Amino acid sequence: MKLMILNVNNLTDARYYAARGADYLAFKFPNAMDEAPAFLKKVESILEWVEGVKILLHCNGSNYKLIETLEFPFNIEGYIVPNTAQLTKNIFGTEKKLIIEIVFNRCPTIETFNKTLAETKVNFPVLLTWESNVKAFDALCSEILSSTDWKKTFDNANRDIFLQLPIAAENSLSLLKYFTFQGIILSASEETIVGEKNYDAEDDLLDALEVM
Repeated sequence: MKLMILNVNNLTDARYYAARGADYLAFKFPNAMDEAPAFLKKVESILEWVEGVKILLHCNGSNYKLIETLEFPFNIEGYIVPNTAQLTKNIFGTEKKLIIEIVFNRCPTIETFNKTLAETKVNFPVLLTWESNVKAFDALCSEILSSTDWKKTFDNANRDIFLQLPIAAENSLSLLKYFTFQGIILSASEETIVGEKNYDAEDDLLDALEVM
């Protein structure tokens, strides 16, 4: 499975996840044009210290429109945009990967999830991100694992799906053993001290994934 890291915003995380075999590092694109130069400079400085990863820009429902006016000092593999974005044309260029984000916890039932998935173009990979708490994630995992309807949905999705795993979730590995996902997503976080973080929980999860 591929490994994608969202919300990368410091060198410590970038170097740690690159060393752990991350395939993609995703940086959140700023909301305003006047923030873009500092953002690009920061990302460029981080990328001077990491190798072997592909770079994604994570956009929201409106700031993706800023991208077509910018030139980037580093290579971009693709762009993550929300499923609600109104893409009237391919502003990103045909050579770039377009990835659609669906916030999984906003689809609390299989009916709402199926409807949302059906409205997303089949030729784009999908990220199922998670913006709620770990307890809610484990509860949904339990429901999915006990339902043949959910299994049919994932088995018949006909697209690459990446699933975000909260670090402390208890049912993550069971879900990954039950379904075949193209990749998993982890979320980076702020440094408690500049240049220092504790990655024990991340190590435990990534070690377990490596032996699956």
